[in-house]
Amino acid sequence: MIRIQQCSIVGMCIVMASCTLDSNDSSQGSDNAQLTSSILEPSECDLENAYGKITYIGEQTKPVHSIVFSTADMGTVIEEFPKFQKKGKKHGNDALPTIGRVRVEPTEFSKIVSKVKGILEQEYLPKTGKATERRILSFVIMYGRESGQTGEEFFVTRENARDFYDRLVSGFDLQNNIGRKIVTEQFHRVVPKKNR
Repeated sequence: MIRIQQCSIVGMCIVMASCTLDSNDSSQGSDNAQLTSSILEPSECDLENAYGKITYIGEQTKPVHSIVFSTADMGTVIEEFPKFQKKGKKHGNDALPTIGRVRVEPTEFSKIVSKVKGILEQEYLPKTGKATERRILSFVIMYGRESGQTGEEFFVTRENARDFYDRLVSGFDLQNNIGRKIVTEQFHRVVPKKNR
């Protein structure tokens, strides 16, 4: 797939993108080897305006604040995510008055995506089947601004939630204490004590 995206005032970036995971790669462990998406292979241009949003979508008795992390000014970016979400509208927790906001460096964003991509699911499944297979987290990745935006929503199952948060936190630079704190707070609200 070829994607042309405005990278700066001076020029254009042409990005050849395709993502396939080699199912014979033993380093992937239990990772989802079937997942393919160019969104999971960001270019340098993508990383100039990169945004990620983590939203709890499982059953709950108390609100769980969503988290947005980005390499650029966030402004009202929370309003842009629904156009890339499977249902085309905000998730319930996205409408809360408080959203955790974390600024990351482009290298951090790239590292986070690289670390979590192996356990992401592309399909949303309703609350049927085994409880461990139910999707409880939405992870939306978005690049660009306004008409030049691209994005996609992925999901994390209940059984992979702890691993997702571990990988996510390990993608932050050591100095990004705010990012680690905000993600850890959501982790404690989402993953039961017995599973931590």
